[in-house]
Amino acid sequence: MFLIPGYLFSMTPAVASHSETYAGRTSYTDVATGHGVEVSLAIWPPKKFVSYGVFTQVQRYLSFNGDHNRYAFGLQASWLMFAVEAGIAYREADLLHRGTTMLHLGPVLSLGFVNFGGRFGIPVSPGSHLRPTYEAEASVTMAVKIPIPLM
Repeated sequence: MFLIPGYLFSMTPAVASHSETYAGRTSYTDVATGHGVEVSLAIWPPKKFVSYGVFTQVQRYLSFNGDHNRYAFGLQASWLMFAVEAGIAYREADLLHRGTTMLHLGPVLSLGFVNFGGRFGIPVSPGSHLRPTYEAEASVTMAVKIPIPLM
């Protein structure tokens, strides 16, 4: 069993380029860059090439439409250097969007202490005509993580 903390970086491009006006301010779609931490707990059965466990992520998104946080947690599984995450994410409100709960899905390629991956967020919470939720998001991620053996 391993505790695996690390730094998490992501880039989340806008789905489509356009501008919107809310409360007298015009904001533009942009690339939100995220900086934060990811902590995993992974179980590697003896003499197996697979692992399974849980993960949690906390990131600060830096965006032209207002900085905000993103939180996620869920399950993960890996085979050799390939992994997948599935869980729930919550992206806080910015100037144009309501806070949005999303289904979190992400493939990961692990190269030692460095991980590269993709992350997809599919909204599951409703918006309103006054302030919509975020649309589906697709991110590119990179993490630097250090495994700490617990047993």
